[in-house]
Amino acid sequence: MITDTCYSADIIPDLASRRVILMCGISGSGKTYFARNLERYGFIRVSADAIIWDKYGSAIDSLSSEMQMEVFRAADDEILEIVLRMLKDGKRVVVDSTMCKRSKRDAMRRACALAGTEPLLVYLEASLSTLSRRLESRRGVGPDDLIVPLSRLHSFVSNFQPPQSDEPHIVIPQ
Repeated sequence: MITDTCYSADIIPDLASRRVILMCGISGSGKTYFARNLERYGFIRVSADAIIWDKYGSAIDSLSSEMQMEVFRAADDEILEIVLRMLKDGKRVVVDSTMCKRSKRDAMRRACALAGTEPLLVYLEASLSTLSRRLESRRGVGPDDLIVPLSRLHSFVSNFQPPQSDEPHIVIPQ
């Protein structure tokens, strides 16, 4: 569990009026912790890691990097479908996923626009040392505890596309 977050508790109630919150950040940045706090305000958390864990469990770690990328792409597609269904049903949603690429965020924004809403991107910005420290304690016992080897973390950091100024978002340093 993350206990060293740097956001004010006041920010979460400010987001409560939104219909869709998109979490954004590298593994270990605190997305799940933040998203779980939003559940207290009526949001339904849709987690890429939970979708994958339900299908593969800890066996996800034994898949090749290429196969894992395919699994995560399929989870992204499933998340889009779930979010649209929930919006149609009048629900409020927090998407607990890395949203590591601009193209993923754009696809989610387009889908939300079709449902008549604009999502807010919440980017949890964390240093490599913070990410590494948080990930070291993971044991792979569930979807919120996926093991991320240091080599993969470095790959995530080098391939991450942070939100740009033309993307509606807030940044919460960790």
